Amino acid sequence: MTADPSPRPQRPAAWYVVTTDGLRLDGAFATRDEAAQGQRTAIARLRASMAQGTFTEAEISAKEAAVVVGFGVLVGPQQRFEPAEPA
Repeated sequence: MTADPSPRPQRPAAWYVVTTDGLRLDGAFATRDEAAQGQRTAIARLRASMAQGTFTEAEISAKEAAVVVGFGVLVGPQQRFEPAEPA
């Protein structure tokens, strides 16, 4: 079984690249700086992928703005991001 079926997996909080909807794109990272680099990489991949489609610059920019760095944990079988306070 690859997914953790528990409602709250026992994993320590870390830095992640996530969407504003709580979907993990990359991470876990040990530091905010590492996560910021991951954010730049995720945005570059997103932009390249969307540029191949029929998306407008405004649509691409809106999607880029939704990619953020956050500190927290992944919860539930879907591994949704839940913010936490950095220690």
